[in-house]
Amino acid sequence: MIAKLMVMLAALAALWIISKLLVKIRAQGSELNRRREAEVLQRQAEAIREDRARAEREADIIDLEEDPETGDFRERR
Repeated sequence: MIAKLMVMLAALAALWIISKLLVKIRAQGSELNRRREAEVLQRQAEAIREDRARAEREADIIDLEEDPETGDFRERR
């Protein structure tokens, strides 16, 4: 009888430990996903800045200016 109780208690303790480990693993996975998303957003923002800078350099080369209302480029006057 005591042996059965000890086995049941050990099984419950093992389940509790496993559940705690799964919670930690899930939290780490969430943190990794947030970091990956932040990196992707940072790369996208950098790509947009680079595209904008390239467009401005090209506009300067062909003597254009940016329209502040639309963001398009037109010839300088």
